Amino acid sequence: MINKKQILELILASFTAVFLAAFIRIFFFDTYIVTNKSMEPTFFEGDQILLLKKNFIFNKVKNFDVIVFEYDNSNLVKRVIGKEGDKVEIRDGGLYLNDNLIEHEYYIFSNDDDGLYIVGSNQYFVLGDNIKVSEDSRYFGLIDEKDIKGQVILIFSPKSRFQLFSNIFHKYNE
Repeated sequence: MINKKQILELILASFTAVFLAAFIRIFFFDTYIVTNKSMEPTFFEGDQILLLKKNFIFNKVKNFDVIVFEYDNSNLVKRVIGKEGDKVEIRDGGLYLNDNLIEHEYYIFSNDDDGLYIVGSNQYFVLGDNIKVSEDSRYFGLIDEKDIKGQVILIFSPKSRFQLFSNIFHKYNE
């Protein structure tokens, strides 16, 4: 039979588990539902993603990380292409980071996209992976670090797409 002491221990353990789960969720993680097609094929409209909140990213945001940030009273998901001190240039259909061509099937531009961006202190240049439909730093300029909500670490829904997020641009981060 279960005595009062065991019931009390069970209640205390349950309360502790709920408290710890809430603490971790509130202070370390956040969720976001992708609301547009600007990051296809990396993320699809309706994908639910888990973020490591900015305050608990132990390393600074790096180039090619995918982040969620606030812009114009909404949250957007984009890939960081340039961080503080970087030179980002779009010319002749190509993307250049610090004068090095970033060769990837996602980044083929029209001449209308040509531009030079010098990334300032606590700023980032971001692009969507679906260049043809993405509104990103080419349209609204650089984003401020204070607007970053977090870094994508997991796709958790739909179940068929459940996976830890892996950065396909890892060769450029070395």
